Amino acid sequence: MSDLLAAQRALAKAHEPMAAGETRVSAALPDAAISVDVARDGIVPLPAEMLRVVLTHLFKNAAAHGASQVTLSVADRGLTVTDNGPGVSKGNRDRIFDPFFTTRRSAGGTGMGLSIVKRMLDTQGANITLLDGPGARFRISW
Repeated sequence: MSDLLAAQRALAKAHEPMAAGETRVSAALPDAAISVDVARDGIVPLPAEMLRVVLTHLFKNAAAHGASQVTLSVADRGLTVTDNGPGVSKGNRDRIFDPFFTTRRSAGGTGMGLSIVKRMLDTQGANITLLDGPGARFRISW
């Protein structure tokens, strides 16, 4: 219950706009329990703090679902984040950004991470979409 309440508070905070900013992807990488490769570095129109939070959620999800590596690539007004895990099943694709949707409830998942990421990006005029694999592939665009 305390995890769900903390996630609710984080979701509410994600609605609050942050100051605008630009950040070089390689300069804002959070600590990760997964190997990270910046295949194509670049500057994205997001504040460093927000980019770290977004990447932290994506890296944790990748590791929790069996991925051992994440690759980042900046191109064409977007950032693509790809992992080498099993990807997202067709039955879950339409729901992964919904608050409280999780495939890991028994392991302590709250289903709030991707919802928080989406809402944070919305406040900056950015969008996140799930692309076809291999693995889980997300595109953050602006």
